Amino acid sequence: MTHPVKISVIVPVYNVASYVSACLQSLCSQSFTDLEIICVDDASTDASLSILEEWKERDPRVKVVSAPSNGGLSRTRNLAMKHAEGEFLLLVDSDDWMEPDALRSYIFLWMAQLLLFPWYHPLFPFLLSLQVR
Repeated sequence: MTHPVKISVIVPVYNVASYVSACLQSLCSQSFTDLEIICVDDASTDASLSILEEWKERDPRVKVVSAPSNGGLSRTRNLAMKHAEGEFLLLVDSDDWMEPDALRSYIFLWMAQLLLFPWYHPLFPFLLSLQVR
């Protein structure tokens, strides 16, 4: 049995064949490796989908979803979220790239915020309502 990943990175893709490899290279090279990368091709008319398929073959953390028709950024992200299994979601545009320790830094900051400022966590009111017996 495999455990759920910590981070689901969502990458919407539409006609970005010249950029998407650099984006995926930066994501697959992260020092924090407990992640999945969900790429949704939004009916690209260039080579974007074939590039995504190549990356899927290279790295098992890369998942490729194809939208049946072009629906725009919001629909593409929503479709990706249906496939996400991570504890956290991170939205990355397909023409972005990240430094190798970026995700490790994000996780550290998220956990520090939760420990230092638990009242900002959405479950804080519920946690306050619990009584220890």
